[in-house]
Order: sequence, then C-alpha cells, then structure tokens
Amino acid sequence: MQTSRATIYLFTGLSLTPLAIFSLFDFYLNSDIYFQIDTLALCCFVFCLLVLFSYCKRFVFTAFVICALTSLTIFASASREYLDFYGLYISYESLKLYRELFLAIENFNSTPALIFILFISAISIILHKTLFKKLHRLSWQKGILSFLIPFMTGLFLISIHTTRNDTNELLNLTNDDRKNVELENPLMYFFRSTPIVLWLVPESEDSAAENKAKVIAKALRKNTLVALPEEYSSQNFDQLILNYPGLEHKNSNVNPLAFYPTTPLTLNLPNKKNVILVVLESSRFKELSKEITPNLLEIANESFWFTNNYATSRATIKSEQAILCSSIDGNLLTPFARSEGVYRGKCLPHILKKHGYTTSWFHGNTKEFYNREIFHPSLGFDNIYSKESFERDGYSDAQDIGWGVPDPILYDTALNYFDQQSSPFFTEILTLSNHQPFNWDYKEFKFPPHLKESGDDIYGNYQRSLYYADVALGEFWRKLKQKAYYHQSVIVITGDHGVPFYPKDTVSPVDKFEVLFKVPMLIHVPDSSPRQIDTTRSHLDIAPTLLSLLNINEENSFLGRPLIGSKSNDEKRPIFLMNMDSYGFIYGGTKCFPKADMCSKGANCLNEKRFSCAIDSSEDVKAIEQSAHLMKYLKLKTLAAFIE
Repeated sequence: MQTSRATIYLFTGLSLTPLAIFSLFDFYLNSDIYFQIDTLALCCFVFCLLVLFSYCKRFVFTAFVICALTSLTIFASASREYLDFYGLYISYESLKLYRELFLAIENFNSTPALIFILFISAISIILHKTLFKKLHRLSWQKGILSFLIPFMTGLFLISIHTTRNDTNELLNLTNDDRKNVELENPLMYFFRSTPIVLWLVPESEDSAAENKAKVIAKALRKNTLVALPEEYSSQNFDQLILNYPGLEHKNSNVNPLAFYPTTPLTLNLPNKKNVILVVLESSRFKELSKEITPNLLEIANESFWFTNNYATSRATIKSEQAILCSSIDGNLLTPFARSEGVYRGKCLPHILKKHGYTTSWFHGNTKEFYNREIFHPSLGFDNIYSKESFERDGYSDAQDIGWGVPDPILYDTALNYFDQQSSPFFTEILTLSNHQPFNWDYKEFKFPPHLKESGDDIYGNYQRSLYYADVALGEFWRKLKQKAYYHQSVIVITGDHGVPFYPKDTVSPVDKFEVLFKVPMLIHVPDSSPRQIDTTRSHLDIAPTLLSLLNINEENSFLGRPLIGSKSNDEKRPIFLMNMDSYGFIYGGTKCFPKADMCSKGANCLNEKRFSCAIDSSEDVKAIEQSAHLMKYLKLKTLAAFIE
C-alpha cells in the first residue's frame, strides 16, 4: 500500500505530545540542555512505537495512543508532586511504594491531568472516525526506515546524556547544578533506574559495596559473624558513642552500640506511669506562634520544652522508627518498612510490653499505608487502630478531612480507649489532618480572620491546616486533663517532619533544608516543674528518655540518650537529617548540610563532597570525619534488622 503523508504527519504530531505533557506540569521551569536531550530521545521512542503499532488494527492503534498518553500524563502529574515534595523524581525503586503513590494521587489536584486526558481521548476518537479512514499502513521498506532513524537517533541522544560529565566540558557547562536530578526528564530518569538498564551498565563500586553489605548484614542477623569488618569497626566512630548512665558499654565486636544494665532487671516496678505519644503530622518548629499554634505553646509552658529538636527523616514512617527504636532508616529512597516489612530490632513498645504495658497505635489512615499492618506489630504494638477500625465501628468516609479520619475524632477515640484501660498503657497517636496538600474542606470549622482561605497559596493553606490541627490538639489536652489517669501519665508531643513550603522570608537554601527537619517536641511529666531546654536534640532521644523517666533498665542499642530522668545525659550527640538523596549532620553547634553555600569560605568552614559544614569547635572536625563511618555502620545495622 502507498504511504499517506497524513500517516507521517500524525505520527510526528503524536510523538511530540511528551513535550506538551511535561510543559503542562511545568517541568521546563528549571530545565537545561539535558532535559531537552531526554525529551527528544523520548519522542524518538514514541515515534518508533507508533510505527510498530501502525501494523495493527486501527482500534488497537487508537487504544495504544489513548493508554500511552493517559499513563504518561498520570506519571507526569505524580512526578511533579514527588519532585516538589522530595526534590527528586520517581525511580524504579519507588515502585515499592506503588500503593502509597496511587493513594497520594487521589489526594492531589488532578484537574489539569484529567482535562488533558479527556482532550487526547476525544481527539483520538475523532481521528479514528475521520482521518484514519484515509490513512494507510506504512510499506515495510518505509516502515523499517521510519523505525530505524528515530531509534538510532534516540540511542545517540541517550548516549550523550549518559556521558554528561564529558559533554559538560564540551558544551562549557561547568555549573554543578547541571547535575541535579530535577534537570532531567522524569520518565527517562525512571527508565535509567530500571534493572534492565542497570544490568547493561557494568557494576559500579556503589552497587558492589551494597551487595557486600547485604552479605555481612545476613551474617550479623544470623549471629554467625565473629567480628565486624574493619570498615564497620567502632574504632572509626568511637567519639560518637556516648556514655549511657546506668548502663555499661562492653564494646562488642558485632554490636558496638550495645549497652547493658549494671543492676539486675526489675520487672515489677511500682506505680507504673502510662505513656502517651502524640506525633503531629507535618508540624514544623518555624510556624509555632500564638496566631497559628496557641494550644501547643500553652502545653509547652506546662512541660519540658525542647526548642532545638530535629526529626531524622522527611518520611513519617522513618520518623516513627527513630522515635520508637532510636535508630535510623538509612535506605534513602524507599523506607525499609515498605521494602522489607518486618523490623527485628528492640524498640520502645517491645520493652514496655515486657514490663506489663498494653501497646497501641492510633491513626486515621489505612493500615496498608507504608505497610503498617506488618511493620508496626514488629515494633511491638499489640493493637493497631487504623481507618479500617474506625469504619468497623461505624465511621463514614463522608466524615473524612483530607487523607482520612479528622484529628478531633481520632483524639476522642483514643480517649475512649484510655478510659477502658486498667493496666499501664503505651499509646502512639499519629495525626493526619495536617497533611499535604492542605487545601481541605474543613466542614463547619471556623478560622480566624488572619487565616482566611488562600486559594492556591500552598503555604497559606499549610498555616490554616496547622491551626485546625492545633485546635484539635488543644481540645484533646483539655479533655485529657480531666481524666484521673492524666496525673499518672508521661505525655510526649512532637512533629514527625517538616514540609518544603516556605514563607517569603525564607530564602536561604540552608534555612530551607533545616526547616524541613526542625520540629517541636515537649515532654509532660506529672509533678515536675516545666523547663525550656535549648540544647540540640532529636527524635532519637525520645525512646531512651521515656525509659529513663520510667526507671526501666534494659539492654539496648539506641543511638540517642536520655534527655531527662534518672539516666539523663547532657553530652552533645550525633544527629543525622536524612533527606531522600542526601543527609545532613549536626553535632552540638556544628552543622553540616548538603548545600554548597552552607557557609562562606573562612576559618570555621569545612567543605567536602558530602556536605559543607559550619564548625562550632575545632574538636568537632574529627566528629565530622567519623560521621560518615557511623552512617555506614547504621545502614548495615538497619539492614540487619530487616533482612531475612
């Protein structure tokens, strides 16, 4: 059959739709030449696929066009949100979070994507009924030529991209920012992260080291390891292993963080206090004020108030591991809770359960989210009260605000549960209403005039959401104070992590990075005088602090140390701020962030490939050097806690 010009025109037009899709979601705002190369390579492959499908029936061809463009639009939409929040694109590794990604898409504005999908579908149907009648299949000679030219062009473009370090010099592009992942095309970034592409590339030093770590972690898990290899030895980070009052450090060859009780363990402690842990979704220290969080500040005035506290991660599930287990999830892209599921380390709920506590977890989202139905019982929780539990008890989805059960209902349900407990209990309440993108319908709730509805202003919506969550917290606190068990309870309130949305006065990249991790934390202890504590602390200190307040002496491998109580430790401690593709390190007044402009050149600055540091003390230089070794060991330790 003779080839119709309309066929080539149609194929060319359809192959350029990725340009329109990525423009729709503003991927060109920070794009560079590599983004253009990526997108052109993608267009070449789309053209080749169209040539192949042109030999199928017209209906199959039309179905392919609609499905391909719909999938690409959804992927671009999800990638845009992922980039805005985490600073990187969805990779093959991220597919382990497929349930979380799909649930997240449901909660974001999908109107532009839906409009585009409907437009493409309508055009395809019209073309099928009219233009397709005039189209002819390509002759096999022209078909092969039409396939090979774009295919070879695409391979050439990809080869240019994968040798970008060489082409930087060729094209006189020396700016380090040119290497940022956000400058790449999201779909091609995903393509390069797939196993088949990685298989075609020779094994890198990083992947070889990762495979070696897995072998060592398995041996560590099965107790067949006599001693850690030298690269993981505690001699590499001994300065960062702090004293633990009341416990003895035996410097084990396989567990250098292990500490053991110096006095016999007593299980039947008198007057056991309840423990209530409230983890506030997306609550940052920066927004604390009488205008936005008056109730949290009021509670802080009655408690031990930590004004310089940091989360260790930007993901809630990882923050929970830090809070409950005083350990770090060193897997940057995917939480071990999702990729592996079961945690085999010793955590606070395990220890308290051993001492007669009932352990429970309350949250307004589904228990499948981040695999909590498996992960949280492995942390030591007996009872998991999630969205499914609310629905079983008569809750209706019509009551949802944002991602699930509103905070007021969550708090009231937890209070009803407390009323029914006769034995000491430990309960975590993880709130939900203050979750991105914050533009929820708050039903009949009334906001003050200074927090009027702000439309598409995400930071304004974030402030409103914080206020709503704070009002719910204040009501919970007032109800709790009326209960008899309030005077027999230690109460911890903290934020899980920050969010990457800022007021106009936050312009420094370093300030933005720190805001992502600095979160509020307070501990309310019965019959104790309130006190403000300004020294630098983190989520890692919560579990050991609670054991200290409860006078429980247990063997542990915690990275944190007690802040108050019988075993408090005031030494400065290592704090890691785990981002999705990098991390920061704080040690006392020394701060190291993965930002090139962390500090100007001078006597108090240290710049490395890993990060830039503002050094508070010359003694901290050794700690900075040791931090990389400690992080390497912590990744191995976490891997051993999850791996089979």
